[in-house]
Amino acid sequence: MRLSRNSILLICVLLIIVTGCNNKNGGSGGASGIKADILKKHHTLKSNKKLLLGLPVKLKYDDITDHLFILDANQRKIIEIGDSSNIVNEFGGQGKGPGESIRVDNFFITQKYLYTLDETQRLINKFSLQDGHYISSLNYGQLLLKKKKLFKIENSPAATISIL
Repeated sequence: MRLSRNSILLICVLLIIVTGCNNKNGGSGGASGIKADILKKHHTLKSNKKLLLGLPVKLKYDDITDHLFILDANQRKIIEIGDSSNIVNEFGGQGKGPGESIRVDNFFITQKYLYTLDETQRLINKFSLQDGHYISSLNYGQLLLKKKKLFKIENSPAATISIL
């Protein structure tokens, strides 16, 4: 009797797995509306002894320049690699100084600039794409503090909010 219960349970589990994997229209999952681009070309990176990566966590490709940008979480910087696997620029580094980060969480590329996001220090660092030099930082932590100071909540039965 025990063997038959286990067999029935195993058959039920297998049926659930098989019917769940054979769903052709993607089911009601949220990923069905995502558009995927097909990678039409790719480059093989050549060996480069100067390019030592500690922990590459994000890659972004600039199709205008054919450069690859790699976020190395270990070195806390972005490395720009050209089409011949040479290092074009390095953006940022570890530290608390201008253009440095405690942790780079993300980065964004525009036509002229590369921005790094350091959520630990609440900084957005701006670099020149042309030469990799640090330009400026935006401390959005200070902006958040200023926003909180604009509103004053008074303790009263009506709990009014005053804008200063």
